[in-house]
Amino acid sequence: MLEFTGERVVPGQVEPDLWNEHLARYLFAARLAGRKRVLDMGCGTGYGAAELARLAASVAAFDLFPQAVALARSAYPLPNLHFLAASAAAIPFPDASFQLITCFEVIEHIADWQSLLKEAQRLLARGGQFIVSTPNKLYYAESREQIGPNPFHVHEFEYEEFREALTAVFPSVTLYLQNHVGGLSFQPVAAPNAQSPDLHLESSQSDPRQAHFFVAVCAVARQTGAPAFLHIPSTSNVLREREGHVHKLQDEIRLKDTWLKQHQEDLSKLLAAHTAQGQELEQAQSWAQTEHEQFEAARRELLATVQACDERLAESERAANDVLDRRTKELEAAQKWAQSEHEQFEAARGELLATGQAYEERLAANERAANEILDRRTEELESAQAWAQSEHEQFEASRRELLATAQAYEDRLAANESAAADLLNQRARELEKAVKWAQSEHEQFEALGRELLATSERYEALLETKTRRHQEDLSELNRRLDETKDQHQAGIGRLNAILEQTESERQAAREEINRLRSILSAVQQSRWVKLGRSIKIGPDLDSF
Repeated sequence: MLEFTGERVVPGQVEPDLWNEHLARYLFAARLAGRKRVLDMGCGTGYGAAELARLAASVAAFDLFPQAVALARSAYPLPNLHFLAASAAAIPFPDASFQLITCFEVIEHIADWQSLLKEAQRLLARGGQFIVSTPNKLYYAESREQIGPNPFHVHEFEYEEFREALTAVFPSVTLYLQNHVGGLSFQPVAAPNAQSPDLHLESSQSDPRQAHFFVAVCAVARQTGAPAFLHIPSTSNVLREREGHVHKLQDEIRLKDTWLKQHQEDLSKLLAAHTAQGQELEQAQSWAQTEHEQFEAARRELLATVQACDERLAESERAANDVLDRRTKELEAAQKWAQSEHEQFEAARGELLATGQAYEERLAANERAANEILDRRTEELESAQAWAQSEHEQFEASRRELLATAQAYEDRLAANESAAADLLNQRARELEKAVKWAQSEHEQFEALGRELLATSERYEALLETKTRRHQEDLSELNRRLDETKDQHQAGIGRLNAILEQTESERQAAREEINRLRSILSAVQQSRWVKLGRSIKIGPDLDSF
């Protein structure tokens, strides 16, 4: 079922007055449709085309809206009535196909209404008529003042514009004014359906500006006659309807009075509330103005503070960047210096290790040489003892030979014997001293070897300890360099102290070595060593 939207009349869904004014136009046109080929342009739901089909030979009706055409076909299945969907600007029929063309309340819906009029002229047969209607723009605008313009109307016409538009296309134009009028009807009770009543119309000047609708009968050839037409619906009783309408209006007025009184009371309450709210609003506005002023002052102060903070922050960032760059450069320099010191330390450590290794090798060589010297000196001592024994035996033989050879030499021999005894005793004492000295020198050499070995081991342990401490201090220094400049400087100071201590210890080691060398030199230059060298007793200290 098609719903009434205001664009097309749907039977049963509109009020009687609207229905009657649309139906009346088709009844007006039906007087001219007898046995003719009729075209209804913009047929809508088809009720008007069906009215024309009662008298016409054939009726073709079209509409742009396919749903309306489908509803018309199902509602009015007449043999001489044909519905189709088409546009008024391009109607699918050959020229001069129709003797009567109707177009009611369509032209105001089309922007290109000139094409509609030309199409109607093209389709109209010789001697045919074109009936077209449209609402009076002045009256229509006044009647819809409360609800607004019709949204489906594209172009509405005033009387002169409508007449000029039609006469520009059709040589013969007869205009009618369609209105709702008040009148009195006399209908016989015995023949209520009489169709030929006598009609009395008071002669008066019609004013097109006051008309509800304009209806025009147009033709290419000259037309004769323009009979008036009056349609009185079967349900029309104007006086009774007017009285019922008056009672309805009175009831509405009483209801509206009640509503008005209630609204007035509500309005009084609203006015009182409005007054109170106005006072509250003034207070709120005053408070809001004060708050706004305070807010603006605080905002300005905050903006100034923020700007100052931004400036200080930018300055701090620049200073921090400068400090960071400077610290970075210092750190890079410190890292390079630490790397250089580390390389130097590693070189010194390697040198110390090489020196210690050399000391160990020399000490081992000295120990081997001392053992060899000791063995050789032991052999020499045994040889000396054997020599002394041989000399003693030779001396005894000589003494016996001297005793046996000559008595004369007894006193001299005694003296010589005494001297020899003294010399022998002296040589024995010297030999004993040489043996003790050799033993002492051997013990001193052993002690010196042990001292040198202990010193080398102590230096090696001290070197390892210092190296480990140095590595730990370097690690600590690298960690503290990342923290603060003061810690960096303190680490550098400690590293310098450690290096100074290491250098001091190295110097002490050199002094100790020099001292040992001086002791060795002193030993080499001692008279006992020289005496042992002269008699080839004791170690060969020249190899050191």
